[in-house]
Amino acid sequence: MIALARRHYPTVRFEMMDLRALSLPGQDLPLAGVWLNGSLSHLPPETWPWVVQRLYELLQPGGVVFVRGEQGSREV
Repeated sequence: MIALARRHYPTVRFEMMDLRALSLPGQDLPLAGVWLNGSLSHLPPETWPWVVQRLYELLQPGGVVFVRGEQGSREV
């Protein structure tokens, strides 16, 4: 999906990030947007508050976050 996005929007930067680290080595943040499509369900629920807080810290003012979970797979 990232390759497709890069082809359609070559002037926009797209990265795949590890939710356990949430940083891009040597790069200045903030992020304009974050797309989590079922990603949180791959992490232990006790890490979710840290992930959400870290995403908030990394977003630029007015940045956008999309989060989709899997219905019924985890308690939120």
